[in-house]
Amino acid sequence: MTIGSTMWDSTDAALLALTALERWAATGKVRPRSNQDYSAILAIVLLLLALVVLLWWVSHRRPYVPPAPARDLFSDGAARRGLGARDRQMLSAIVARSGLQRSHNIFITPDAFDQGAAKLLEECARSRTAQDSERLRAEIAALRERLAYRVKGAGEQTRPDRFVVHAPATVARFPFVQPAVLETEDMTTMDWFEPVHGVVTEVSDAGLQVRSPLPVQVDERVLVLFALGPAEAGEAADDAGHRGHIIGHVGRVMHKQVVSEETVITVDVTDLTGRERDELIRLAQAAASGAPAVQGV
Repeated sequence: MTIGSTMWDSTDAALLALTALERWAATGKVRPRSNQDYSAILAIVLLLLALVVLLWWVSHRRPYVPPAPARDLFSDGAARRGLGARDRQMLSAIVARSGLQRSHNIFITPDAFDQGAAKLLEECARSRTAQDSERLRAEIAALRERLAYRVKGAGEQTRPDRFVVHAPATVARFPFVQPAVLETEDMTTMDWFEPVHGVVTEVSDAGLQVRSPLPVQVDERVLVLFALGPAEAGEAADDAGHRGHIIGHVGRVMHKQVVSEETVITVDVTDLTGRERDELIRLAQAAASGAPAVQGV
């Protein structure tokens, strides 16, 4: 027996002594990987990376949807306060800039409202005209009044200057520019002027709430003539024998809500002077104290 044959027999005996699994592992260690193996591994790695990138992109592109309970509380709060679509849209924009985690907390956090409103006004001032900024400022002021925040001061709470009244009114569209046929110098002819009867139901230092059948739209200018009087029927309100005051105001419609066959609108009064607003609030407070308003506007 030669040395070569002896070595072969020894190797063969050692291989036979291994298990099938050990023999497979031993052959795999000495067998070089083919190009197909490396290509398959590379394809799997690239596929996993692509899936990770896709999941990251989808998670960041998907818009934020607040939890259902928070959305319900926000909607309920807006409905209880009679906020229309425009008010809700504006309030949502303020909430997004207020830093609040729960949107419904805006109804009890006036500081957050003011913070979000200030940021919204800053953005508007950078991208819109001065007239748009002033209009937005008036809408925000009216919205803040509608939320009726309670403000703490000097150790006690004060309520906003907002009074519920029942003042007979005359309401009409009052556009800044009106097409006309200029065939006469008689400017008393105003066929386009169509006043209707209505009622002022609420007075605040930011707006008048008016109920009437006038089909007016948001941002239209309207004329509102209404009467406020602190005296009981048949009694004089002052030494001159006056039983009340007639107030005339032209303002833009900031909010509109259709109720049955009538339209409830909020008319802006923020263009009044400080003295005029104080007088309006004083008269509204007197009228809201329990005495009926004077009739016959």
